[in-house]
Amino acid sequence: MKVNSIKKQTLDEKIAYALTDRKILHFRYDAHLRQAVWKRLNQTQKALLNRISAAGIEALPKRELDKLLRELKGEITNTYQELTAYTDTELSGFFMTETTALQKLYNESVGFDFFNQVPDYKLKATQRASLIAGAPLEDWWKKQGNDMAFRFETLIRQGLLDGKQTHELVGDVKELMGTSRRHAETLVITAVAKTADEAHQALRDENLDLIKGEKHLATLDMRTSEVCRVRDGLVWDVEKKPIDHDIPYKRPPLHPRCRSILQLVMKSWKELGFDNVDEIPESTRASMDGQVSENINYENWLKGKSPSEQDAVLGKGKADLWRRGVITFRDMLDQSGRPLTLTQLNVVSSSNRWKDHIKKINDIPLTYSEKAQGVMNIFKEKGVEYNPVQLLKEPISRDEIIQKISGGDETEGSCASLALSYIGNRIGLDVTDYRGGVSCDTFSRGINLMKVLGLDGVIFKHFYVPVESKGAVQVLKNELLENDKEYFFVVGKHAAIVRKNGDKYEYLELQDNKNNGWFKITDKVLRDRFGANTKHSTFAGMKTNSSILLAEVDSFKNAKNDFRSILGYLNTATDKQQKGDRGWTK
Repeated sequence: MKVNSIKKQTLDEKIAYALTDRKILHFRYDAHLRQAVWKRLNQTQKALLNRISAAGIEALPKRELDKLLRELKGEITNTYQELTAYTDTELSGFFMTETTALQKLYNESVGFDFFNQVPDYKLKATQRASLIAGAPLEDWWKKQGNDMAFRFETLIRQGLLDGKQTHELVGDVKELMGTSRRHAETLVITAVAKTADEAHQALRDENLDLIKGEKHLATLDMRTSEVCRVRDGLVWDVEKKPIDHDIPYKRPPLHPRCRSILQLVMKSWKELGFDNVDEIPESTRASMDGQVSENINYENWLKGKSPSEQDAVLGKGKADLWRRGVITFRDMLDQSGRPLTLTQLNVVSSSNRWKDHIKKINDIPLTYSEKAQGVMNIFKEKGVEYNPVQLLKEPISRDEIIQKISGGDETEGSCASLALSYIGNRIGLDVTDYRGGVSCDTFSRGINLMKVLGLDGVIFKHFYVPVESKGAVQVLKNELLENDKEYFFVVGKHAAIVRKNGDKYEYLELQDNKNNGWFKITDKVLRDRFGANTKHSTFAGMKTNSSILLAEVDSFKNAKNDFRSILGYLNTATDKQQKGDRGWTK
């Protein structure tokens, strides 16, 4: 009778897979850092654009223009100095956490406390010598800030020479800031990778007596980088000399956004000088043979895990999409939607056993900012019931969101709440509205809406116009809305999601009892649906300006935890939603 045997996982493989799991946690941590950096850069963009718009820059005399540009360049410099200080503090903490976590990971893989902890004085010395591609992180931030300031000044001066108007310069600055954000994102990802590698190197140097070399592990970099692909599986001895190849030793990151790892290769029991290992656990004796495995396939290994284990590593929604073949292996490694703070990473790393991190992460409470707490206090004081918002199990399309949340409005008018509910679903939150009552009234107040839009990371503008209908048209055209990009728009008595679709502008109807979806914005729509006035507003016989609000829907991702916390005050159970055939648009 033939018996099928299952190949036992070697120690080398066990460590490789554990390190790869750990690397995905790094992706979640750098997602947190990237969100924080984006928020600060978005604040700078808002400040620059407000100053440009308020100054009437195309009509400024040269002396005043020079003064304005000096001040704005100073704003840019201050921003990058703040980013330097913030990331330096964060990465210092991450380095300490990672060194401890790696020691635990190797010891748990071996099943024996072999690896020594790195002394504090050595950790501090390593941090002071930290370099990314030959330069300290501080120098990289300074270079990005200087480049940004130079390009900003050049863009403004050349634009004015070309006769561009303020709204055109605003569009150019937005494009420049978009480039700067991408460069900053790459630097953050690379800096996290470098810090993790330094922690690995510190553990290596403290435990040279236990290892016989290092292996390049490019499991997560195989489809993106040739320089890492050719190194995958290659080994160097403790003197950094190649073993059975001629490629020189080099520590990652080897390129921007590099995902590679240098794994420590353990000596065998015999190489460690153990002749009698009967007292060592059998599982440890069997696997610790000093052999180096061939290239591992993390995706295939992950397919052999249970769905719950896959969910823990990748996130439930993303893991399900991967299992159904909707997204690729590379797509599933994007952990931008699952940020992990340093505090949360510490909770994960302090687990008694490595697998315990699954439960630890799920037990971490939702955190939010003081601004969000201030908004939530308004609803608490009003006695609004709170219904926590969960994450969507998987992304849903625009049409699916419309079908999910729309319907005849049986409340006093839930346009603002519905639009915010739509935004929540667009950024991955499972939220529904039509609660009505005090919740609806509180969200509909302009002052409260502006506090929600004022969350750090949300990109929004506040305009004052004499005539709402004309002002709305000017805002939509002058702000150079990107095609098919969605915006939260408030004018007159209505709030809605709007977008540019080719040469026309559209709004999203969600409150009709029969026909919901995208409709063209016309003068009649602005007057009748939005309630925008067609004459100059007056108060007590005096002419006054009216407000228009415009916010980028995508930017709410930068304030996801804050926004999620606030949406709990409009989130409504299906059986309590006040919508149906008797409702209508309001």
